[in-house]
Amino acid sequence: MMFSSIASLYRDDGGVLSEAARFTLCVVTVHSFTFVYSFIMEMIKRHNWFEDCILQKPRPEPDASLVHACLIKNLRSHYLLLPLAIYYFVYDAFYYMGMRMDYASWLQVSWETVLKDLFVSLVVNDTGFYWSHRALHIPVLYKAIHKQHHQFKQPVAQASEWAHPIEDLLGNIAPTLGGPFIMGSHMYVMLFWLFLRMWKTLDAHSGYSLPFPMSVWHGLPGMLGSDMHDFHHESKDGMDSCFGSMTTFWDWACGTDKTFYRVKMNDSTAATKGGRSNKKNNHNDDPTYGVGLRRSPRKKE
Repeated sequence: MMFSSIASLYRDDGGVLSEAARFTLCVVTVHSFTFVYSFIMEMIKRHNWFEDCILQKPRPEPDASLVHACLIKNLRSHYLLLPLAIYYFVYDAFYYMGMRMDYASWLQVSWETVLKDLFVSLVVNDTGFYWSHRALHIPVLYKAIHKQHHQFKQPVAQASEWAHPIEDLLGNIAPTLGGPFIMGSHMYVMLFWLFLRMWKTLDAHSGYSLPFPMSVWHGLPGMLGSDMHDFHHESKDGMDSCFGSMTTFWDWACGTDKTFYRVKMNDSTAATKGGRSNKKNNHNDDPTYGVGLRRSPRKKE
């Protein structure tokens, strides 16, 4: 049984890795950008680079044991659970939908097709992530599932993947891969989209509003910046706001960006009173807190 599984990794015509094995290796390699980006951010922090770009000033360090648990979880997911799932389930599904991964087929893909696939992937991801994320702020779902992710009140890059398995599958993986799956995108397009999605979520959790080219997201109109997602983690006000993924469309359409912009406009006034208190707004001690599907921003009591 074990030897047959190992043999299935290889082709019958010369020992080259099978398509399923190569697909798995490519996805895992791109997904490993998490650790590269996290290392870069650690160097930035240690050398005090881009200090003027830090969000939540003063910014306390997250609990060391939580960061360690996050690292172990990510290593296990990236290099054990995810490769097994991709090899035995994901590859066959993508191949069935029309995905190809050889260079010859790539030469037949037009730029119009590439742009169309990326646009559909953006729409599917933005829609799926926004509504699943917002639903996870319904108190019962927040307490049972999403509270784990909000243990990071001052998130770091690796916290982008610190989530309950249900949230991981339905709120992160499905919206991210849904577009390329529906479109039957070429593997090269899917990998490029996965890289963009990884970069965006790592940037959103980095704790920095980095300049170009460290981040391309802040200069693009309609893109959801790291300041918005950091605000979402920071306070009770933020818990009602900024549920989006890549763009601000759904937050704008549903009015869930109003609190963010209101607080941003009042920052100068808040600064004269000592600034916003992270401790006062700490939501981690309130396991049932969450606005869920309420449309308007939460009023202060």
